[in-house]
Amino acid sequence: MQTKHKEIVLGIILVLFSFLCWWMLKLAFYDNDSSFGTWILTFGSFVLFGIAICLAMLLIKNKIIYLIAFSLMFVSFLIFFNYQILYYAIAFIVLFVAYLIAFKNINNNQKEHIKINFYRIWRGGFPLFITALSLLIAVIYYFSPALARLDTDVKIPRPVFNVVASFVSGLIKTQLPEGVTLDGNTYKMLSKEQIRDFEKKYNIKIGTQDTIQDDLYKVVNAQINKAGSGYKRSIGYGLAIALFLSIKIISIPYVAIVILLSWLVIKILIKIKFVKFEKIQKEVEIISL
Repeated sequence: MQTKHKEIVLGIILVLFSFLCWWMLKLAFYDNDSSFGTWILTFGSFVLFGIAICLAMLLIKNKIIYLIAFSLMFVSFLIFFNYQILYYAIAFIVLFVAYLIAFKNINNNQKEHIKINFYRIWRGGFPLFITALSLLIAVIYYFSPALARLDTDVKIPRPVFNVVASFVSGLIKTQLPEGVTLDGNTYKMLSKEQIRDFEKKYNIKIGTQDTIQDDLYKVVNAQINKAGSGYKRSIGYGLAIALFLSIKIISIPYVAIVILLSWLVIKILIKIKFVKFEKIQKEVEIISL
């Protein structure tokens, strides 16, 4: 098999394993399938993807092939994540740039050693790619439904509110007109103009059958969401950053595992004569009298 054909095979494997990773991330972040088994399969898919990246960085020299491979990886990515394309595209460009830098570092490291040391070679570039991949995962998580729900209104459970209201009912009654109870109908106690002003002031809608306690419940929830609205986006940022840092910590053993498995795959590929060792002579420039 010609070298170019072998590079194409590695490129296809890279695209297929990336497709598997995006699929597993979609299950974990978007389809509410956060079971232990799903996370194990997700980690396994990223191990396979990491091995494919290591092999591609070391063996694919044709720029057109890895450019096409990354283009197909992005297309497969958009099959699963197509809501915030601009942000995803930026994160993917960062990933591709990290790949190019890592590719250059790995190939420079390979030329510096007389005998190939796979750990040192891959260690010089693979962690950088994983950092960029961690950033992409954090962006995916930030736009996931789990964090999107932070932008929705928070509601106190009605049973909890009723219990609290019963404890402070005496205090509430002192603020109501004489003879008025929490079970009284709001529409019968206020004029239409007063109801409009009340709705505008507290940004709620008063129903014709609402009791004072019903509308008090709406007012309390509206005030809680008004007070906390400025913090919801910050919470999303914080959780995304926390995920990024967590992945960076996990990447320490992950990188070691992937490099070890990549070395084993290289050994297998040598046995089946898919790859081979070559010795080249280096010309060294010296100065003398």
